[in-house]
Amino acid sequence: MGRLTKIDNNNIELGGIYVFDSHRGLGVAGKIVNHLLSKANPGVNIWCLPFKHLESFYIKLGFQISKNNQAIPDKVVSKYEWCNNTYKEEVLLLFQ
Repeated sequence: MGRLTKIDNNNIELGGIYVFDSHRGLGVAGKIVNHLLSKANPGVNIWCLPFKHLESFYIKLGFQISKNNQAIPDKVVSKYEWCNNTYKEEVLLLFQ
């Protein structure tokens, strides 16, 4: 499962990606993410806040590590900070 959440007219967040243990290793997560990305409007910024160990998975799907010079929506910054203050594992800020 997964979701796209509208932040504003120019930005959405990809999140909630989960695959049951019995279906892991079969490429299901990539299919879910690609399906969701295909539903996004062209030109919209897509933000993603994955755990650090998933970095290569998202990079392979076209995401990049966010740079400080980008206009990052306040809602994304707030969630990113909350995640890194709440979870033991590092959370990344990626965009596409």
